[in-house]
Amino acid sequence: MPRIRLHAGSVIKSPEMRKACTVLQNIDDALIMLDTLPVPVLEAIRDYVADQNKGRTGATVDFMRAFAIYLERPLNDARLRDHQQTFGMYRELR
Repeated sequence: MPRIRLHAGSVIKSPEMRKACTVLQNIDDALIMLDTLPVPVLEAIRDYVADQNKGRTGATVDFMRAFAIYLERPLNDARLRDHQQTFGMYRELR
């Protein structure tokens, strides 16, 4: 148990580690927010990310490409929600 306290203390004191934790928290918040956005917004984000990284290389571009690929899941989920909401109104007519 004391080892955990030693590591936690050094992490809390390190500005780099606090920045890294903040970055991870912001990424997590953004991923959660993606699940609530409508289809046109998700498509616009995907297209923007793809346009900004055409012909570029590097670690940041690799991350952005992975993000664009990740966007397909919330985009598909949003399309499914739209489909269910639209056709849910007409269930009584079947």
